[in-house]
Amino acid sequence: MNKNESIGGRAYSNGVQLMNSSKAVKAYYNKAGDLKVDIKRSRKIKKANFLKKIPVIRGILSIFIALWVFLKEVLKNPIKYWFIFLIILFDLIFWFGGNGEVTTFRALFLLSYFFLPLFLIFYFRNNISEVLKFHGAEHMAVNYYENDCQGQIKNYSRIHKSCGSNFIFYFILFQIIGSLLALDLNIIIRQLLYIGLAYEAMKYTPDSLLFIVTIIQRFVAKKPDKKQIIAAEKALNVLMDEKVDNYI
Repeated sequence: MNKNESIGGRAYSNGVQLMNSSKAVKAYYNKAGDLKVDIKRSRKIKKANFLKKIPVIRGILSIFIALWVFLKEVLKNPIKYWFIFLIILFDLIFWFGGNGEVTTFRALFLLSYFFLPLFLIFYFRNNISEVLKFHGAEHMAVNYYENDCQGQIKNYSRIHKSCGSNFIFYFILFQIIGSLLALDLNIIIRQLLYIGLAYEAMKYTPDSLLFIVTIIQRFVAKKPDKKQIIAAEKALNVLMDEKVDNYI
């Protein structure tokens, strides 16, 4: 594996996935507590390589690719992601259910709608805690890789510049700026522009100016335990092993 190649990652409630341009490696714990590895070859899109060199456009492309990968995962195992469909159902009812007339049913629904996030957070509180720990381990593994694999993964920071929480922060920031400037653009074009600008801001903001997003990231990338670090280390070792490419 070329050390100059960038890698990305994703955290789950039971493991970590790291990926580069050729493959994605997920190291996870099964129900018995055994560490398993799942390896998939990444599909290469020639036109995407060209688009990834264009500022703003590359950010939009990256987000759509991430959403597409997530959508395929959801559709592959819809029962596991039942809460996603519940959120979509509530959103559809909220936006298209009724003409705005206040009724007892609508009042109860609105109350349920706004309490839904709190219910899901409470219901998945243990899973969320595990995801955040694996998220921290994922960042530590990427930082270790980007520092030429010097030392040990456990000694690296769980804060990373390219974290999705940083992207969300900048996206919201550009939303606010756009509202203040009252940009006269089509809403779809405007949102795509904000996505692209948020990606560029995340990519080029100096580390010295990342103190705000760093504070946020300390909540979404928790300090991992030993088992999370072991999973992240396993995923990275397999990702870097070029011999694996011959078997996928």
